[in-house]
Amino acid sequence: MIMTQQKELFRTLFTKCLQSGHYPEEWKICRLILLEKPAKPSDTAQKYRPICLLDVMGKVFETIINNILLEEIELKGGYDNQYGFRKGRSTAKKIVDMIQKHRTDIVAMICIDVKNAFNSDDWAIIIKKVIARKVEPGLIEIVGSYLSKRRVRIDNKTTCEVSGAVPQE
Repeated sequence: MIMTQQKELFRTLFTKCLQSGHYPEEWKICRLILLEKPAKPSDTAQKYRPICLLDVMGKVFETIINNILLEEIELKGGYDNQYGFRKGRSTAKKIVDMIQKHRTDIVAMICIDVKNAFNSDDWAIIIKKVIARKVEPGLIEIVGSYLSKRRVRIDNKTTCEVSGAVPQE
């Protein structure tokens, strides 16, 4: 509600963050909650699904950065064979495209689901991939700031630094 009433204030704030290449530290702190999974042994870690709740301001700024990055990458020529993480090119669309293209052919398709794929991403590799896409230096700087010094609040007092994985809601 306050964002709709104070649009100019927030526009100025986000613009200054983008121009400085700085992602505010407080927006990088997420709150950990554990959700119980049904039908799992109660004495194992697999019984719980960890969920990190992201800061609302951080989520808004993250959306702005993501939209700018997607636009920049598409303008520079996205990879034609990449599905997922692109507007209008979901992994489900790839399956539909393959079915339409090979409607009369006999086709075998292998789909791989990498367990905890987002939890194992190396941030240095992410930055290298952004650089390889020839994204403007200011965006590389803000992505680097976004990924650095991220913290998880375990309870009201305890936080610990996170050095890998992709923040997700």
